[in-house]
Amino acid sequence: MQIAVVPKPSEVQTRPGVFAIASARVIYNTTSDDQRARLKWVAQYLADGLATGGATRGKSDKPVGTLSVPVLPEIQEGMQPTGSIRLALDEGAEALGEEGYHLEVDADKVTLTARCVAGVFYGVQTLFQLVVSAQNNGRARQIPCVSIRDQPRFPWRGFMLDSARHLQSVSEIKRIIDRLAHMKLNRLHWHIADDQGWRLEILKYPKLTSVGAWRGEGAKRYGGFYTQQQVREIVAYAADRCITVIPEIDMPGHSNAALHAYPELSCSGDPINVDPEGGLEAYTKQDGRLLFCAGRDNVLTFLKDVMTEVAELFDPPYIHLGGDERPTDIWSKCPRCKQRMQDLNLKDEDELEFWFANKISTFVHEQLKVGTIGWGDNLKKAGMPKGQVVQGWLEGQTKQAAEMGWQTINSFHEWVYLDYPATEDAMADKPDWMPLLPIEKVYGFEPIPEGLNASQEALILGGESPIWTEYVKTYDELIRQVMPRLLAFSETLWSPKQARDFDDFKLRADALSKGQAQPATPVVKVTKSLQFEANSLDKAGQIELNR
Repeated sequence: MQIAVVPKPSEVQTRPGVFAIASARVIYNTTSDDQRARLKWVAQYLADGLATGGATRGKSDKPVGTLSVPVLPEIQEGMQPTGSIRLALDEGAEALGEEGYHLEVDADKVTLTARCVAGVFYGVQTLFQLVVSAQNNGRARQIPCVSIRDQPRFPWRGFMLDSARHLQSVSEIKRIIDRLAHMKLNRLHWHIADDQGWRLEILKYPKLTSVGAWRGEGAKRYGGFYTQQQVREIVAYAADRCITVIPEIDMPGHSNAALHAYPELSCSGDPINVDPEGGLEAYTKQDGRLLFCAGRDNVLTFLKDVMTEVAELFDPPYIHLGGDERPTDIWSKCPRCKQRMQDLNLKDEDELEFWFANKISTFVHEQLKVGTIGWGDNLKKAGMPKGQVVQGWLEGQTKQAAEMGWQTINSFHEWVYLDYPATEDAMADKPDWMPLLPIEKVYGFEPIPEGLNASQEALILGGESPIWTEYVKTYDELIRQVMPRLLAFSETLWSPKQARDFDDFKLRADALSKGQAQPATPVVKVTKSLQFEANSLDKAGQIELNR
């Protein structure tokens, strides 16, 4: 029987026979009181997925199927009844790490063990795909007998979602999270503030969303934001699926929406001249891209207040502080910024940016007890703040960061930016500066640059694939744009490097797409449009969509 699992597991051994789901029950065991509720949740998640045919969903994402799979706590440790699927934590399984799992499928029982709940959850994703494998071989409601030992190559397996340019509803973001979980990705980097819109409710500064979340007037008005309650809902939904949400508040540039709301934070202090026609350039068309003023103390107060609410809301291990593409020749013409540079004996704007970034990152590290991440633009200028994780997106940044001793995330745009066109036909709808990024190239992405020694390689946390939404207006377009290339990307981060084979990946991805609607249509055609079926748009929350 063909076994189609993506990303490819570390070790797979197939054997004859199948396990029948029809009379199965899910039992779970852990000696840890702290983990019991989480493991029970995963057990119910598995049961619900098996009841719908292995997480199979129709075009509307609504579950189909009526099979009932009971969930029970294990009565006596080590005793596994015939016909049961046992989920268990083994704290002694240190070789599996925090996200690895061991899956044994026999004709009379299934055993899934891991050191941590995350490992059990990823083993469940594999089980769902095995159900699809059986279904494709004419064995519906069955799981092929197999032995799998599996764990990820990298701890940071991320997807960056840009909700600032064009935003998505709460229910759409949840569907995106479901897809990430299916692919064993574990970070959602959420870009929620930029020149084109501020999307996060900040209670201390209500004009950020009452003003900065909207573009245009009348019929051309576009915008919206996420309430703090909605953000908590999204963060909790992701956490259940072993995904950590990393919020990004860009600074000092990419800040026109915030400066439209609070012009006193800019160098001039003047209101931004807004284009009433709206569009992506509504806040930048007439006055250009602006900056938070590095010479105003109220800017530091504002950003520290915002960071405090962000930390309380997301409870994240990191806050992304942006730091890329700072417009030049603004601070050097500002009397306050020039005075700041003189007082601090700084020679240019680059050193002022380094000071500015340090002030905010130090506050986040020391006062909020949260780590920070920054784009790698400043590596070749004045430098990165102490203790910050570098996200490299331009050529050479990831390697340079590792050579300088920084922990780093590889997002080299030429290989992983999924807003780039996947085929030559798709290039007609994109700007001329976007390069072609076919799925074969995404699959060939290697997070560790050549030429690093072992200690430097250990600083590469993993990789992250962004979707910037300047040219991606709707959820349907977003899904068509990222899938199946994101599936290929997931394998570059999870599977052993030596086990990767593009032709083999194509066979597995196509097999999954034929039996499952979550990735829905036959997918991997190298010279044609590469896409999964998208689901219908769903509006929710504080989002007003006039397209």
